[in-house]
Amino acid sequence: MTQDQDRVAVIRAATQELFTTLDIEERLRRILQHAMQSVQANAGSILLYDAPSGSLVFRYVVGGTASELTGRSLPEGPGIAWAVFKSGISQLTIDPSKDPNFNPEVGKSVNLQTTGLITVPLLDPEHKPLGVLQVVNKAEGNFTADDLALLEILGDVAALAIQNAELAKEASLGYIAKTLGDLGHDLKNKVGVISGWVETIRPSVEEIQETHPDSYEIIHEALEAIHDAAEDVFRDTQLVAEAVKGTLSEPRLEPHSLTEIAQSRIKSLESVAKQKGIELDYRIDSTPVTPLDRNRAERMFENLVRNAIDATPSGGKVSVLVSTWNEEMNPNSQCLIVQVQDTGQGMTPHKLQQVLHGQASSNKPNGTGLGTRIIWQAIQAHKAQWEGESELGKGTLFRIKIPIAPPA
Repeated sequence: MTQDQDRVAVIRAATQELFTTLDIEERLRRILQHAMQSVQANAGSILLYDAPSGSLVFRYVVGGTASELTGRSLPEGPGIAWAVFKSGISQLTIDPSKDPNFNPEVGKSVNLQTTGLITVPLLDPEHKPLGVLQVVNKAEGNFTADDLALLEILGDVAALAIQNAELAKEASLGYIAKTLGDLGHDLKNKVGVISGWVETIRPSVEEIQETHPDSYEIIHEALEAIHDAAEDVFRDTQLVAEAVKGTLSEPRLEPHSLTEIAQSRIKSLESVAKQKGIELDYRIDSTPVTPLDRNRAERMFENLVRNAIDATPSGGKVSVLVSTWNEEMNPNSQCLIVQVQDTGQGMTPHKLQQVLHGQASSNKPNGTGLGTRIIWQAIQAHKAQWEGESELGKGTLFRIKIPIAPPA
C-alpha cells in the first residue's frame, strides 16, 4: 500500500467515527488516535475552548501524560495552542526551542520534552474556533508538510463530530422540552382534580373531629399531604422543563426561613445516606427570614445534598451547614449560606468550572445533570453566589451564598 493509500485509509477510518453510535467522548478519542497513528506521533491532545473560564482545556489526551493533563486548563497567554486557536491557522513546529510562541511549562510539568509538534485549529462551519488538535514528538525524524495536511483534514473531521453532537443534543433537548411542556399541562389538570376532591371532602372530615378525634388527625394529615404532594409534582415538572429549555420564570420571592426549609428536607436525605452507608453530618442554624422562592430553595438544597451523597462511596461522609455568613471585607454584609462537603471522588478543575456555571454534568450511569441545572437556576433566581473547591480522590466542597435583602 502506498503512502497516499495509507493516508486515504486513515481519513476514511476517522470519517467513519462520525457515523458510529458511540458517544462523542469516545468518538473524539478515536479520531485523536487515528491522527497520532497517521503521523507516528508519541502523544496527542484535543483542547477545547471553555467560555466560562476563558481557557483551553485538555479534554482528550492520548499518551503517557494522559492522566496528568486530562481536564487541565490552559489560561489565555503565550503558547502555540493559543496562537493557533486565535489565528485559525495551522502550525508545523519542527524545532520548538526556536519558536517565540512555544511555552515549555506544560511539558515540564509532566516531564515531557517536546522535540516537534503539529497544531491545527478546530473550526465550526462559520470558522468560529472550537479548540485545537495537537500531536507531539514524531517517533522517527521530523513532522512534515504532508503530516500537517493530513492532520488538517482530521481536525475538520473532529470539528464536524463536535458540531454533530451539539446539534443532536439541541434536537434531543427540544423534544424533551416539548414533552415536558405537554406533561406539565396534563399534570396541572390532574392536580386541579386532586385539589378539588380534597376541598370537596374537607367539610365531611371536619364533621368527624368531635366524634372521632383520633381518626380526624390522621385523615386531616393525609389530606394535607396528598394536596401538598400533588402541588410539588406540578412545580417540580415546571422546574425540570425550565432547566431543560434553559429558561427562568419569574421567581416567587416571599418571606421564608432557610432553616425551616432545610429541616423539612434533611430527614429524607438522612435516610438516603443511611441506605448507602454514608454518614450525613449536619448543622442547621437559625437564620433570619429572607425573601426566597420556597420551591426553588427546597430543590436547590435537596439536589446539592443528594449530588454529594451520590458522589460519595459507602463509608464516606457528607457534611452540611446552613447558617449566616459575614463577608470578611464587609462585616456589615450578611448572607445565608448552604455549604455541602463530601469525601467522594472529587472532580477536575474543568469539570468544577462547568458545574459552577450551571452546565449539566453527571457521573451517574444514565445521569442527565438536570440536578445541576436546577441548582444553578435557583441560584440565579436568588441572585446568589456559587463557590466550590475540589480535589480528585479527596472530595468536593460547594458553598452557596444567598443575599439577605435589607429591611424595608
